[in-house]
Amino acid sequence: MAKEKEKRIAFDYYTNQGFTAKAISDIVNVSEKTIGDWVEKGNWKSVRDANMNSSQNRASKIKELISELTDQQLEINIEVKSAKAVGDKERVITLRQQSASISQEVAIQTKALERMDSENRISLGIYLEVMNDIFKNLEHFDKDVYLKTLDFQESHLSTISIKLG
Repeated sequence: MAKEKEKRIAFDYYTNQGFTAKAISDIVNVSEKTIGDWVEKGNWKSVRDANMNSSQNRASKIKELISELTDQQLEINIEVKSAKAVGDKERVITLRQQSASISQEVAIQTKALERMDSENRISLGIYLEVMNDIFKNLEHFDKDVYLKTLDFQESHLSTISIKLG
């Protein structure tokens, strides 16, 4: 099919990068209706939702929030020093309350991140089962490509065993 390359590119833009069908149609020079058909027939929305809600994306958002909260905390600490310098005790108390609230939120988010990490951690056994299934199917699909991946498989297995072992 003549549009297979465009379809693969559109799939990536839609599912991994969150582009709209209109934006993609401009990029790959395919009608917006065609993109919409691909999205519907290929169930691309489910793939995009899964990608956007992956544990990695959620963890990234939590880390970003923790970073923003930490920045706020640093700004408050600077304000506390200024308020102390001018003897504004009420302002110091208010700022310290804000700081405590931020500290509590950072602790909550850190705990959520740790919980997500432990809940979403995959065992080495399950990883190997999936990896073996992929390469077994690759062997049936294209034996030459499979044979070319044997060194990669061994190297990857070693790396993953250290990471998940």
